[in-house]
Amino acid sequence: MDFSHIILEEEQKELFIEIVETVKKIPRDERMKMSMIKTFDGVWLTIPSKDSGVYEINDIIDGDLDVLVNRGLLDLSYTSKGNEQYYIPPEGFKYYEWLMIRQGKPIERIEESTFKYFELGNFRKKYTEAYNKLRKAEEKLWASDTEESFTTIGHLCREAMQEFADQLYFEVFEEKSTEPKSHTVKRIRKVLKEKSSNLGETVENFLEALLPYWGTVSDLVQRQEHGAQKEKGEDINWEDSRRVVFQTANIMYELHRTLRK
Repeated sequence: MDFSHIILEEEQKELFIEIVETVKKIPRDERMKMSMIKTFDGVWLTIPSKDSGVYEINDIIDGDLDVLVNRGLLDLSYTSKGNEQYYIPPEGFKYYEWLMIRQGKPIERIEESTFKYFELGNFRKKYTEAYNKLRKAEEKLWASDTEESFTTIGHLCREAMQEFADQLYFEVFEEKSTEPKSHTVKRIRKVLKEKSSNLGETVENFLEALLPYWGTVSDLVQRQEHGAQKEKGEDINWEDSRRVVFQTANIMYELHRTLRK
């Protein structure tokens, strides 16, 4: 679906992205209509949920919500008292997905929304399989809105970590690991032990810290893949998915950048 006909100021795009990503934090069956509050101090949007409290977006420019409504990105209705209420229609979510895809190439969109120094050009060539898995997870992130999509993201990130650990081990030892593919922590530990002697003390300490970091991300990914089944009363949501994709990319990136020196 092409949304190139929708013209927005950059600040209006940023506002809409913030609205969508805040709503995505709330499980679909807990979402409620949003309300605009206008006072002498400014305009803000309240985004309530049935069970998770209320989110707020502050410092909204007066009229920007009207623009989003006029472009079909928000639906506007009124309460019995005449108060304005907003809801994101399916077209709005589709526009968000289209907008995030147009922000850049796969992985670079994570850079746009997280940190500016994130470059994976060389990584992409060296760890093709890991990159492709991560790319699929990242693309699914912008379109995901169901638990099935969230668990698929976890599965793709787990496979990305496995492929990365396999390739990294092979590069360091020039042979395939005999460890089961799922035992990524063991392969990373051996790699770090092998490489640490060639680095300075500060970097060596950093590498030592990366091992528990890798293990923690691995736990997050498995939790995501299995829908937090072991954590009673807790469901995974879009924010969990964003965290898993970003942290998977980040830990692999840090290992790649540090060990290639």
